[in-house]
Amino acid sequence: MKLSTQIASAAAIVAAGLTAETTEAREAVVILSPVGSVEGKMTEIEAVALHLIESVEPGEQAWVVNGLTQEQIAHYALNNDPERYGNQRNRVRDNAPFFRDLKTFAETAIPPKEDVFLGKIDLPSTLRTINANYPASEARDLILYGVSPVTHDPRHLDWSMLDGVIPDDDHFAASRADTPYGASGEGNYLHNYAVHWGMNGTDWSVSDRHVHFMLRYVSQSITSRSGSLATFAPDPATALRNAKEGIAERVGPFTPERDGHRTMVHFRPTAGLDAGDAGGSIYERTLSQRAPDVDELRAAQNIEIAIRWDCACDFDLAVQVWGDDPISFRAPRGVSGTLFKDFTSSASLNTAWETVAMPGPVDLQALTIAVNQFSGASGGAEAELRIAIDGETWGRKLAFAGPADRGAGFERTLSRRAPANPAWLVVRPVDVVGGN
Repeated sequence: MKLSTQIASAAAIVAAGLTAETTEAREAVVILSPVGSVEGKMTEIEAVALHLIESVEPGEQAWVVNGLTQEQIAHYALNNDPERYGNQRNRVRDNAPFFRDLKTFAETAIPPKEDVFLGKIDLPSTLRTINANYPASEARDLILYGVSPVTHDPRHLDWSMLDGVIPDDDHFAASRADTPYGASGEGNYLHNYAVHWGMNGTDWSVSDRHVHFMLRYVSQSITSRSGSLATFAPDPATALRNAKEGIAERVGPFTPERDGHRTMVHFRPTAGLDAGDAGGSIYERTLSQRAPDVDELRAAQNIEIAIRWDCACDFDLAVQVWGDDPISFRAPRGVSGTLFKDFTSSASLNTAWETVAMPGPVDLQALTIAVNQFSGASGGAEAELRIAIDGETWGRKLAFAGPADRGAGFERTLSRRAPANPAWLVVRPVDVVGGN
């Protein structure tokens, strides 16, 4: 049979009995990405083929699936004949089509480009493919080998996870009709799956916090469908090793944090926290007493607008440049800037402080800033609003009469540029930074 040099070498070594190990016998579904170099894909299929030759036992089978297109790449199966397959050479010989199909997949690798990054798959669609085509009545491994956890469809940028974005926990409680990340009504089809995820590094991350919450997102994607995340590693070899050792659960589960409004959470790049000021993030800087002149206000650059608080509350920030849609948790990425979560105060996706960053130039005299007490104390809650221009930072205390309204006055407040109720305050930037 004609195989690639890499697969032929791996198969020959295993058939000779030189690398065979005692492994946990389990069926498996392996997810690969088609994006990468031909050489890189050859290396991946060599490792996957070796793993399946070693671990799949007589009477079992395994499938390799394209995580981007959801097409089956190859199928590996052994009849229930222990005597024949005690000789691993027969395992290789009887699965010649499997090796040919893997080789074809590797040879047709897709080179990375702007919207098609290394290791790209569509995780929500992949999990639904498992449900439709690979139900498991007994323990089985789901191995995601060398794939990225970032989901991105250029046709639906509002749902993109590129550039440090993660869906919050409310997405998992929704249906697929409401969000591509929805799991409601899909059942427990991953119940018998142990999921082993090995990435090709973490170049997709913008900060350590982003990596942590990506782990949390992946875990909830699995556990919301009753599976267990056994491995989430920066290298694919660890995923195969843990699958061989039969590890059933190692990561999570995490307790869902839901507040009733779905949002895509933006994580700010670590380097961005120190922009323009040696004092660190906007929450840590010494406040300026200088009043900027009118020209600075009319064409402000590198603007940061942030809120912080110290109470059992949750506040939401909305910023609107005249003529643009508001930037808020409802639409974190706007024409003029982006809303980021800051986890200085809290490890929670819902109650972390918020910062809107705008490269500018922006006329601060025509900017609307609205702050909402979303939840918490029924009256007397306080927050601090901070505004920075090129790192120079000003601040002002805000007092809310309450009660919280869970965002109910959003549209009215932003359209009228006036508080809809006592849970809202509208602030003029010049009242914070001074100037005329």
